[in-house]
Amino acid sequence: MPKVRRQPFRLIIAGPAYMHGGTEQHTLSIAKFLDPRRIELRRVLVTNADLWDRDAQQPHGCPVNHCAPENLERETRNADCLMTWGIDTDQWLCPLASQARIHVAHGASDWSQKVLTGCSSTADHVVCVSKHVADRLTIPTEHTIITNGIDTSRLTESATRQETRAQLGFTDDDFVAGYVGRLAADKSVHKLIEAVAEIGSPATALICGQGPEEAQLNYIAASLAPDRVTFVQTDTFMGDIYQSMDCFVMPSQHEGFCLATAEAMWSGVPILMPPIGLAADDIFHGINGYITEPDAESITRHLRWIMAHKKERLSTGRNGRATAQSQYQARRMVQEYSDLIESLVEYKMPSQTHEEVPY
Repeated sequence: MPKVRRQPFRLIIAGPAYMHGGTEQHTLSIAKFLDPRRIELRRVLVTNADLWDRDAQQPHGCPVNHCAPENLERETRNADCLMTWGIDTDQWLCPLASQARIHVAHGASDWSQKVLTGCSSTADHVVCVSKHVADRLTIPTEHTIITNGIDTSRLTESATRQETRAQLGFTDDDFVAGYVGRLAADKSVHKLIEAVAEIGSPATALICGQGPEEAQLNYIAASLAPDRVTFVQTDTFMGDIYQSMDCFVMPSQHEGFCLATAEAMWSGVPILMPPIGLAADDIFHGINGYITEPDAESITRHLRWIMAHKKERLSTGRNGRATAQSQYQARRMVQEYSDLIESLVEYKMPSQTHEEVPY
């Protein structure tokens, strides 16, 4: 029998932004862990130049370019598979029989539903990043749940916990409630600041991220909790950031998965967030994390309890770490994407995927 060989399938990823959030980490993990003998990520396209931070980490071996949405058809037609997120592709693409098209639903908000509805004619398949997303959205085509995964190399540490806390201005007695993510209105980071202000010493907040709400959040912190809130910006040695926390707080009302929460869990930090994203699927209150309502009063009440119960807090952090290690691995995530891409491409272009060569 002849040996079967084929060229790797060509993949392009397109989205409206490329900055410092979870969707970018999703792309970075795909670029890093894809087997290039199976699938080659050729390019990442950004349709909104105003939402492209050229200082953001670049995918391994893959260029990031701006592409106006009206040029998507032309710029992606040579790909075997086009993976999009955040773009209602029915506006910009024509149905293409020879190309597999996947839409990744990163969120479960009304905006996510609007975008997803706008892909009903041009997406062959939808990937939901959590069961929560799949349950919340009305999905117009076949879908698969592929849970997001963590690239643990991001979580390396450059110093001890005590050294990092000292560098950040925290004492051994401070209780550090941390946040990692975009500083945007939909993340509601001000609720964490309000909670720390209400509790008072020794509660402090560590906020790691950047975004359009940065100036406003600094103003709120200076007004409500002067000297009790520290802001930092970094994409490296994230293990230093997480290990300096006593609790991770995600105050957002809308999360599809929330990779930062998974990273905190992997780092052994107890997490507090509403029942959204991964928390809706995998967190059991008081066992491997804590569930709160998405308002400052509820966050404050839960933080007070967590602060007062150190033994339970540490146990919850350990259980959360076990959950993350068993379920949130980037290599597993990329393997599932690879299998899906291959099956879709081979279904759409069966006569073009293989080349028979002699031994």
